[in-house]
Amino acid sequence: MKRLLEMVGLIYLSVLAVVFSFGKILAFIIGAVALLLFIFFMAVKKYRKTVIMPTLACVALVACVANLMYTEFFYEKTVETYDGCSANVTATMIEEPYKSGNYYRYSFKTKTIGDKNKKLKFIAYHHELLDIEPYDTINVNLEFNANDHHRDLSKKYFLLGDMGYETPSFTTVGKEKSLYRYAILLRQNIRKFLSSVLSEESFPLCSALLIGDKYLLSDAIRNDFTKAGASHVIVVSGMHFSILASIFLLLARKYHRHRYMYSALALVFVFVYMAITGYTPSVLRSGIMLIICCIGVGITRDSYSGNSLGFAAIVITITNPYSVGDIGLVLSFASTYSIISIAPYLQEKFFKRIKMFKVKKATGVRKTVLLCANKAIYTSVSVLCMNISATIVSIPLSILYFGSVSTVSVFSTLALYFPIQLLLILTLLITVLGFVPFLVPMISLIIELLSSLCLIIVEFFADLPFSYLYVKHNYVYLWVLMSVILFSLMLYSNSKTKVRVFVLSCVMVFISGYISVTLLTYSKSSLYVYDVGEGIAVMYSDDDVNAVLSLECNKNNTYNLLNSLQRTVSDIDFCASVSDTNDGLNSLSAVTKVFAISDVLLYDTKRTVVLSDTTDRVTQCQGDVTVNLSDEVTVFYLMVDNDYVVYLQGENKSVLVLPYSVDAAQIDERYRNADIIVARCCPANYELLRCDTLVISNDSEYLYHTMSEMSSVSNKIFLTADSDVEIKMEV
Repeated sequence: MKRLLEMVGLIYLSVLAVVFSFGKILAFIIGAVALLLFIFFMAVKKYRKTVIMPTLACVALVACVANLMYTEFFYEKTVETYDGCSANVTATMIEEPYKSGNYYRYSFKTKTIGDKNKKLKFIAYHHELLDIEPYDTINVNLEFNANDHHRDLSKKYFLLGDMGYETPSFTTVGKEKSLYRYAILLRQNIRKFLSSVLSEESFPLCSALLIGDKYLLSDAIRNDFTKAGASHVIVVSGMHFSILASIFLLLARKYHRHRYMYSALALVFVFVYMAITGYTPSVLRSGIMLIICCIGVGITRDSYSGNSLGFAAIVITITNPYSVGDIGLVLSFASTYSIISIAPYLQEKFFKRIKMFKVKKATGVRKTVLLCANKAIYTSVSVLCMNISATIVSIPLSILYFGSVSTVSVFSTLALYFPIQLLLILTLLITVLGFVPFLVPMISLIIELLSSLCLIIVEFFADLPFSYLYVKHNYVYLWVLMSVILFSLMLYSNSKTKVRVFVLSCVMVFISGYISVTLLTYSKSSLYVYDVGEGIAVMYSDDDVNAVLSLECNKNNTYNLLNSLQRTVSDIDFCASVSDTNDGLNSLSAVTKVFAISDVLLYDTKRTVVLSDTTDRVTQCQGDVTVNLSDEVTVFYLMVDNDYVVYLQGENKSVLVLPYSVDAAQIDERYRNADIIVARCCPANYELLRCDTLVISNDSEYLYHTMSEMSSVSNKIFLTADSDVEIKMEV
């Protein structure tokens, strides 16, 4: 019964996560099965006496009911009432705005909607940084739309507020009083101080470590952390809390007479730090567990980590079943549970095989050195075991949620563990001792060196071959599951026969999955339109050819484009850059360095472009060009007003790609109609165009205006600003 609270909390959270991801139907199915199991366990005396089985079935049932009721009476009721509603709103901004892509994100809580008092939370995006401070109350006219982003739903932001395309007209009507406002002010002051004493290279990393400002990191650095599998080290979590609160807990344990005071100080610190970092999921999980630990120290009782984890799961999800929509929450609980349950066993196995230095006969300096060496070995092995434990569960979840996985996560985390810890301590130290002038330069110098070291380590692991893999097919999920089972079997069993059986099973699952996918996707083709901001990058792919039809991407988005291309295909046969801009040529140069491309079609701009030696044939085009990708697929590059219009024709499908500025009236009438049209903006005489599917590839401030204008062209519209667009085709 010691682990009952742990099991209850984690089962409740797990069921909520599953039914949230897969919807109502699965919630009804799991709920019905849980009800039948509960009745069965209560009816059978053997199971009824154990208590655990009927309790867990009841918990699963309660989780399904909680999800269904919350969906029905909170989310759907709110969306049905306000989706598409335009009103005059009085609302308070409850968080700092921050830039997400080309837009600023604002978090609001309403006071009144129209003439009714109503408290609802909503997100608003705008391309301008508006003159609004946290906890300013404003009056503004806007239109509400349903919000389906899981991370927003997890924080009860069920609606999106559309403020329009121009600068919204609003009036500030007051400032709401809130304790959280002071936490935001403290966060802003810490950020301002760090930016004044640290360089532009070190400040974003240190701010992300101390107060969770990940959005300050550049896209390239965030991508490096992701590819190195080390994103979790810059997320405020248990490691940060344990480091920063350890001084209070050590004092509480050492001075028993004053343990209540030190435990109380630790509790105050935890609550303040949770507020400063914005109550993120990992912060809530680790904060609640540390609160239980502090209370245990105060009353001289040891807390069991598993029960603390289960209690934290219940506290976070009991009032908001949608909180599991935040992927960070699920990963945080899964990794922590894996560390609690698997790491001790791994440590036992490792330490049986590792010989520590003998210090009994050593004296003086030699003894000190050996003790330090043993401590370093012990800590390193413990960290390695924790990393392996967390990776075992994070790999399947990463594949499930992101469709990708880092293969070097264990090693990058181990390499970063000690530098990151020291960097965090020094960042806190320089923040607290900022009033001592002569200490700041010395500490900041060490911080600069450590920051550079951390970034070098991350870049090294990110650049390793096969450091980051993309999972394209579902059978890989089963293969990963089999591999995890195999790993567990190798740890817990000495039977070589069982290991061989599982190895053979893993190989058979992989081979049969590959063959099945190959047969099922035979003669299938896809069109990919990538999110490159101000530009168009389109690729056509089938069993015979991978062809980049149009390539124009600015320098800031080239890194993301290359990642997306590598995720989509392993090779490119044909690539065309027909835009008269440096962006198109630079993108082409970058792509040819990553892929060995057979044929390149290059617009003759008389600019110098450096292509890779692996490029076989380069054709510089002037005037109309026809490219036969296969017997069934032909691409026409049509010169219209010194710009190229791209038209792909298959047996059953056609695609039209429009450049930035083109008059639809100037396009030959036979090319104006297509099954799919890709455009950057609303062209002149756009009403002459017709298509089944329209893709708008732009992130500009007029994006939604373009979508509204071109709604007459097609009823089915996709935006690359939301994500890369993939359209299945039958050519």
